[in-house]
Amino acid sequence: MKKRSLATVLLCVAAGFGFADQGLILREAYGDFSFLGIQAGRVYIFTGENFHVFDLKDGTPLKTFGKIGQGPGEYASYFAFPVFLPDVIVLNNMTKANFYTPEGIFLKSVRLDSSFYRILPLGSGYIRQKTNFAPGSKERDTTIEIVNDAMEPIREIFRRKSTSGKEEKTGIGNIDPAAVAIDIAVDSGKIYVGNPETEISISIYNAEGGLIRAIRRDADALEKRPAEEHRMQAQGQDIVTKIQSSQSAFRFFQVEKGLIYLFTHKKNGDKSEVIVLDEEGKEVASAWVTRTARMSQCIYEKKLYYVDYDDKSGELALHSETIFK
Repeated sequence: MKKRSLATVLLCVAAGFGFADQGLILREAYGDFSFLGIQAGRVYIFTGENFHVFDLKDGTPLKTFGKIGQGPGEYASYFAFPVFLPDVIVLNNMTKANFYTPEGIFLKSVRLDSSFYRILPLGSGYIRQKTNFAPGSKERDTTIEIVNDAMEPIREIFRRKSTSGKEEKTGIGNIDPAAVAIDIAVDSGKIYVGNPETEISISIYNAEGGLIRAIRRDADALEKRPAEEHRMQAQGQDIVTKIQSSQSAFRFFQVEKGLIYLFTHKKNGDKSEVIVLDEEGKEVASAWVTRTARMSQCIYEKKLYYVDYDDKSGELALHSETIFK
């Protein structure tokens, strides 16, 4: 029996040809699927162990690259976030980021502090995001800064102090949803910072870190969730904690060609809402799309793409939905 993951796969950029009713079948990509991307006629699926590459026209398997390990171009299999850009693939993986060509050729690794969980190329340097949620950490702020090629800070452009922690009276920990959901994107030399605090908030910066504009929109009343038990093991012992969190103003966002796609918490049956804003903050489209987890959907050419399993073959299938009517 072929292995099925509980999570469907994140998708990224793709052209919309070669699709039948059941979607474009992608064979032989087994594992704990996490991310998918498409560039230059190739489909990439990162399973946590390897990148599987397919022909976008017919789904033919082409090659695999990447490997778990400590050598050049290798990586640990946990907490890995690939970013698919036109000229490079970046795999953010805890203490380092690996860079590959779209053909899968390893270029270089950049060493990171363990708390920096995302780095994106920006001109001759990088934009990097630091968020530390380690238990007991005194440095819980989320910071975003521009660094040069030697990873030396040039300019901090964003900082948000997290309110996560444990209340002394109740002993219940709380998670700051906005700090968790803060995200970055790079598009056409601009930096986008999503800060879903008590409102929809997107800040746009130029490549030097100068603020171009901040978009602000009211959000629906935020839901406060009951405390939930979380179990983990540390040093061979079971640890039980109670965590309480509130809903952030939006789940996440993506940027493509100057359009900002906000995925909200609103649901309608098996559909979720996506709102599209231009760089002035004007709403230019909205749609109800297939409700999937953050790591199972992406935008390309004004369409939503996602991957799930085909019931008949048991293989992965790439699907698309229209955002602009």
